[in-house]
Amino acid sequence: MLARDSIFADSEVEHDLASLKSKLAALLPAATATPSGGRTAMPLSSLFTSSPNGLKSYAGHDAILDTLLDGLEQLHALSISYLSPKHQTKKSYQVHPLKLFEHHGGLYIFARLPKHDIIRILAVDRIKSAKLLDTVFAYPQDFDAEALLAGAFDLTLDDPITASIRFSAQDAPYVSERHWSDDQNVDNHPDGSCTLTLSTSGTRDLLRWLLSFARAPRYFRLPNSAKPFATSPQALQNLRWRPLRLDR
Repeated sequence: MLARDSIFADSEVEHDLASLKSKLAALLPAATATPSGGRTAMPLSSLFTSSPNGLKSYAGHDAILDTLLDGLEQLHALSISYLSPKHQTKKSYQVHPLKLFEHHGGLYIFARLPKHDIIRILAVDRIKSAKLLDTVFAYPQDFDAEALLAGAFDLTLDDPITASIRFSAQDAPYVSERHWSDDQNVDNHPDGSCTLTLSTSGTRDLLRWLLSFARAPRYFRLPNSAKPFATSPQALQNLRWRPLRLDR
């Protein structure tokens, strides 16, 4: 956790976190216990780091971040202007901020749009202005951000789907050793390959994930497909992907 502050580089939040880390360090023992029972003189914060690759910059977003946090803490509606990557024009919305989270080096926020009674994910760096309103909203009791994110490969929260994918022996260890979905099942085959069956949301993100492997999965089955079909990177790219339903 102490190493995850790099996402706030060049913002006021970075300075606040640095101050917090200094105060925590003063409370920690000079020597840290190791799992084997030994002691190390290395300070705890120096034992961990994080990769800066792909981080978004939030320099100049201090006022917006403060307003978002005020809305989250006080359950106050916000008036925001948002630059959508799809339209490249700023649009104004009234939103109810629900949950702030980090994803792949960027900050995002779950926000309810009361006018349409829908929940969207907004990229914080694309929020160009934010104003705290007097309107107080009720937090939706059935909203579970952790459950939604647990069932998505990226940030497309579409209708749930179940897919079965057979991976090559080269990619099988990477797939079988990781958690992808709460209901996942991995079948290992004699040739070293494996078949992963899981439920997730967002067909587009699932297919994009498949394209990230060194070797294309041998086959996969999607909903409404009676039989699994062979595939290749080109075949995956040619599939008809549904459009994103959330702003990225």
